[in-house]
Amino acid sequence: MKIYKKNQFEIDENKIQALGVDHDVLEKLRTGKALAVHARFGDYLTVDIISPMEPEYYKGAVARMIESQGLSEDIEVFVFTDNIACVKAQLPSHWQPIKQHKLSDFYCLQQARHLVIANSTFSLMAAVLNPNVAEVIHPRKWFN
Repeated sequence: MKIYKKNQFEIDENKIQALGVDHDVLEKLRTGKALAVHARFGDYLTVDIISPMEPEYYKGAVARMIESQGLSEDIEVFVFTDNIACVKAQLPSHWQPIKQHKLSDFYCLQQARHLVIANSTFSLMAAVLNPNVAEVIHPRKWFN
């Protein structure tokens, strides 16, 4: 068995770019000029053991990130999601929902300097493997 350290894990950026990553979004996330949020709804809406995080969690987490990192109140917030309709209905209208290929979403989350994650191993692993992150805000409670 081979054990990898966090800094040994690399994603082939050329392959990810072929999936259609938005270069402007990626650059803003890498440089800290935007904040990444992962909001998972999809299958969480149909199972009993786990539920999507409440909108208040995301709003509070973004506010806390802005305060703790000294970010501008009008920083761009990109919400990576599996359900754009839920994001538009439940989160602030100036937050920008993004739904790309799952690997592209993972890569953007994995590159973000400021990251708010859902109760999801998808965003948790993006945070763990992120060599660039200044702060990650995560939920305390993951299951119902």
